[in-house]
Amino acid sequence: MGGALLEVLRAEAAVLGEDLGRTGRELLKVALLACVALAVLFWTVGAATLALVELLALWLPRWGATLAVVGLFVAAIALLGLLAWLRLRRLEIPTETLRRRVDEHLDWWQLNVLHPEEPGGPAGGAVESGPPPPEETGRTP
Repeated sequence: MGGALLEVLRAEAAVLGEDLGRTGRELLKVALLACVALAVLFWTVGAATLALVELLALWLPRWGATLAVVGLFVAAIALLGLLAWLRLRRLEIPTETLRRRVDEHLDWWQLNVLHPEEPGGPAGGAVESGPPPPEETGRTP
């Protein structure tokens, strides 16, 4: 009986290894295609920038058109950086999240399991079905 179970586990492990290998090879192909797409995107952005400068050069001197495009890019960088900074400030540090959740669970155990008859505990000593849901902090992941 034990030998048969061991053989089944070995067979399952072998199949799992083959599946993981196949998935890994496919992920590698996808990563390669994504890298090629990013390289093409890089050169496309350069060509679009040149086209925008040349279009503006119809009305402005070429140096003015170039400065206008650079100014547009700096404004976009500043806006995106500000948005990223604002989102980053809303994030809770992982250690603080862990500490807050552990404290909430310890408080729940203290109030509902260890001392349910004390004021603030559930009425009649009844124990609730589980720890409280995590508090909404208004922070987005």
